Amino acid sequence: MDSCTIGSWNVRGLNNKDKKDSVLEFCNVNKIGAGGLLETKLKGNKVQELMDKKYVNWDFFTSPTVEGHRKNLLQSLVQLKFLVKPWLILGDFNSANVETLKSYGSIFTWTNNQDGNKRIYSKIDHVFVNEEWHDDFPNTTARFRWEVISDHCSCVVSATATEEIGIKPFRYYNFWADHQDFKTIVEQNWKRPMAARGLKGVYLKLMRVKHCLKKFNHESIGDIGKTYWEAKACYSKAKQQAQSHSRDMSYQEQEAKAAATYDIQEKMYHNFLRQRSKITWLQKGDSNTSYFHACLKKRKVESRITTFTTDQGMINDNFSEVVEHFLNHFRSYMGSRSNVNTKLKLSCIE
Repeated sequence: MDSCTIGSWNVRGLNNKDKKDSVLEFCNVNKIGAGGLLETKLKGNKVQELMDKKYVNWDFFTSPTVEGHRKNLLQSLVQLKFLVKPWLILGDFNSANVETLKSYGSIFTWTNNQDGNKRIYSKIDHVFVNEEWHDDFPNTTARFRWEVISDHCSCVVSATATEEIGIKPFRYYNFWADHQDFKTIVEQNWKRPMAARGLKGVYLKLMRVKHCLKKFNHESIGDIGKTYWEAKACYSKAKQQAQSHSRDMSYQEQEAKAAATYDIQEKMYHNFLRQRSKITWLQKGDSNTSYFHACLKKRKVESRITTFTTDQGMINDNFSEVVEHFLNHFRSYMGSRSNVNTKLKLSCIE
């Protein structure tokens, strides 16, 4: 399956026939594969009767109304953070302590529908996920939208298949400067003669240095995380051997070399994590690495553009069409001649 759609909606009762039809239409339009209807106000056999008459081929589960059962349910939800499988929670929340999913649409999700200064808007509907969900379903978004039959927004969660969209842009990493060969590589390639002059010459020099740095990153830096953990393991092993051979100076020298290598790799690795996650206020340490990685995943998810609104007001979540839409947008004006160029003072540029 290329995509799946999950829904949640506080419908404030389903006893009204028109409301039942509106909910069914909403599910069909949004192609809901699985979902939950909250506060339906249906009791006992009314739920089964609704399924038999209106929502044919649906399956359902009604949470018990006994307070003790609800307490057990809430206690079991606390254990979700210990699961290694991806999970997602969505619905009507007054408070929560989990990671929110990237969302768009209405900022507020509930209103009391009163007039004048008594009108209240609030956001009490949320979607929460764990880190494993981000790993397995990176292109997931939640859309909150006002409907006409409830004082709550509907919530539709869409997950699309990951697709390769082309070559990644070149990025300079600050930790490169900590490598002993970095400065030499940059200087040698910058000072090489160039036939072109002026801005074109600067551009070609930058392009040459860029390709050299990409090669340097691939051949000399490699997997920065893997190198860090290997250096740490090597340092730990050297410390253990120096302890076992306390009177052998050669083992102490090996320990000192391993310590120096580890210090360099540690500085580079945490520099890399800070730059990627844009968190500069945490202290260095092994306890931070898992948090850094979680922030990297969260930033990656938040920076993804997975939908766009067509001229007809429809939301398109086809990933390949989303990519082509934004490419065409920039192609429409990038590279075109502008009248502003004729007003520039060329003497200043020279």
